[in-house]
Amino acid sequence: MQASRCRWRLQSAAFSVGLRWHHLTVISLAILVFGCSSEERERSDPQRPQLGTAREALVTTATLEASGDTYLRSGAPNQNAGGDTRLSLQSVGRHRTLLFFNPSSITTAVGSGTLVAARVELALDTTPSNWGPSGRNIAIHRLKQASAEYQATWNCALDANINNLQDDCAGSSAWSMSSTNPALQPWLSPASATRLITNGQVGVVSFDVTADVAAILAGSSAGHGWLIKKVDENQGGSLDFVSREQGPGPRLQLDIDGAPGGGGGPGPVVGSASVTASSDSYVRQGEPNQNFGTASGLRITAAGRNRALVGFDPAAVTGALGGPLVRARLKLPIAETASN
Repeated sequence: MQASRCRWRLQSAAFSVGLRWHHLTVISLAILVFGCSSEERERSDPQRPQLGTAREALVTTATLEASGDTYLRSGAPNQNAGGDTRLSLQSVGRHRTLLFFNPSSITTAVGSGTLVAARVELALDTTPSNWGPSGRNIAIHRLKQASAEYQATWNCALDANINNLQDDCAGSSAWSMSSTNPALQPWLSPASATRLITNGQVGVVSFDVTADVAAILAGSSAGHGWLIKKVDENQGGSLDFVSREQGPGPRLQLDIDGAPGGGGGPGPVVGSASVTASSDSYVRQGEPNQNFGTASGLRITAAGRNRALVGFDPAAVTGALGGPLVRARLKLPIAETASN
């Protein structure tokens, strides 16, 4: 039969299927004609029944715990809070939080894979109801200077003596935490990410720092860490995050496509493939000894019990995959549907 005899008037019918059988039986209570299939059509014809497959992306998540965390206080500019069980943000007295992660640990975690996304996550300890009726934003910024958990103060990035309540720092070990000049501020602007905080908020606050981590991996950032502050420090709002001394501390979540941890080669590439049916037919209870393998359609009815059969070459399916199977879909174009 010729392809011109087939009519394509409706969208494809799609079925989710398993791959445990080489042949699939399609059963329906309505009259459907899946058209222009089998030997009468060229194998390249896109209207033939097809089995769609997809390969899996090997995406894993690596979790890195903070190597250090602390907060700074403008009201106590020479005091270090590295051993505190909280990480504070507030307007009065200007509290700002610092987070540190080992850059070499980040590089090792990604290995020969590709970074997909990176998130800094902090658990909230307390959030008072002083964030206004609609909440206010906090921001995370990349640090431009090296600092350390037990040496950071408001006046010093690296205070040589945190016990004498003096600013024992100069040059690169000092910083201008009070500056309003972005060129002098020890953090990079604009912010890497912001998050809205509302009254009484609980749970985990997550910041997207994908661009910052990508810069570390590319060698364009030293990875000094991050500073978290209120976007508008003249407005009310205070909170405490859980520090690593209390736990669970701040963490960096890395989504990695490929081989994490430096092991092996890159993972399979995301993609899809279509395999055309190697055979199709339908069977009829009313004509139990007749074959319809050369028919131009696959007819399904309740009366007379018409059932469609579709076959695929297992070797062709295996060859099309080339990696782990995520899902498979059987697609059959509908030629005609009766009004029943």
